[in-house]
Amino acid sequence: MESMVVDPALEFMNGPLVTWVRTFENDGGAGLTYGALTDGVFLYDVMAHIDPPDGGCVGSINRHPDTAQARLSNLSRVLQHIIRFSQEVIGQQMILSLPDLAQLSYHPNTAAAVRELRQLLLLVLGSAVQCQQKETIVDNIKKLDLNTQHAIVECIQEVTDNSESVWPSEWSCVEGVPEQQVSSAYRQLVAHCRRLTEERDHYCVEWLRAACGEGVCAEEDPNNGGDGSLSSSSSHLAVQLADHKAQLRRLRQEHDEKCEQAAELKEDLEQHKTTVNKLRQENVELVQDARAARAWRDEADILRERAARVDTLEAEVARYKDKMTDIQFYKTRAEELREDNKMLSETKDMLEQQLETSRKRTDHVVELENKILQLKQNINTINSERENERDHWRELMEENAQLQMGARNSLIESTTLVAQMDRLKSCNTNGTSVSSDLNSDAQTRLLKLHLENQRLE
Repeated sequence: MESMVVDPALEFMNGPLVTWVRTFENDGGAGLTYGALTDGVFLYDVMAHIDPPDGGCVGSINRHPDTAQARLSNLSRVLQHIIRFSQEVIGQQMILSLPDLAQLSYHPNTAAAVRELRQLLLLVLGSAVQCQQKETIVDNIKKLDLNTQHAIVECIQEVTDNSESVWPSEWSCVEGVPEQQVSSAYRQLVAHCRRLTEERDHYCVEWLRAACGEGVCAEEDPNNGGDGSLSSSSSHLAVQLADHKAQLRRLRQEHDEKCEQAAELKEDLEQHKTTVNKLRQENVELVQDARAARAWRDEADILRERAARVDTLEAEVARYKDKMTDIQFYKTRAEELREDNKMLSETKDMLEQQLETSRKRTDHVVELENKILQLKQNINTINSERENERDHWRELMEENAQLQMGARNSLIESTTLVAQMDRLKSCNTNGTSVSSDLNSDAQTRLLKLHLENQRLE
């Protein structure tokens, strides 16, 4: 039986909500226990971190609660802080059922108490993700494992993005409700009214029981498993019951006196309510103005940083202006170089054409030089042949001269012979045959000389 009571608490301590709330401890929350959550001290410190207390603080707490009444007082401080933060800071009205702090305080080790503690941690989580330190809190959530992150996101949606849990301030009038959500908002309002009526009746009965001496904490709840806890604390509750009865009698005596003051205070209350509503509206506007001021402050810091860089930028601008003159000069120079480059390119093309022509001429010159060499060789050969011919001609001329000399001599001889022959003819007729032979021989020789002379000429 004891293990069945403890198991829900152990399972809850290993859940995502407790894992998240441990991040508010410096050591990671390794020493956080279930009792530290139910006594309200740790959760009060968490809410003080989320929304630091100011003039509107809900009160101090008991740092060492040793009774259920002390735990109930601490938890009520935490719940009041959550409600005030939701209404005055973020402008939301919580319409979900609030956790039963009496059940959590008087019977902390029951399954019902675990459910109420989970409901309370959900409210703390919803406040944390909408406070001014939400960036830090979200960063801490991102450091958890992925499954825990998904579970925490679902918990956040359960208390922030669910119109059955919170009622946006914009929906306080019909005009503020989106047209497509009017029907669903009406159904939710009807359901909330029905639930509030049931809770009103329930709390009225509980108050009557407490007034009659029964007490909500002494009630037996089979669904909550309170039998073991009731038997263990019955003597303590009996003492508290007697004390409450004495207080009830004293309160009844004071009731008559308070009724007279109630009429006077009622008017003041109405005025105070009006003032409070105005102050709440002003507070919301101030919160919005504060957020806008923070945004403007951030923008002002950025502008200051930019202003600090003005001198540096002005110096750079002056340097760039100086460079602009050089750039203009370099631009003009670049244009001139482009023109020069264009002219050089044209000159290069012309020279390449001339070079090609020169190469062709050079090839032709080589051919001509080869021909000249051949012609020179031919000339030398011809000159040699000419010299040879000239030498031969000289020899022929000398030979011709000799032949002419011989021919003249022959003519002279032939003339002489003819004369001799004539003499011989006249002298000796007997010698006719010899003279005829000599005559024929002389004519033959004369003919040969004449032919040789013609050939030489």
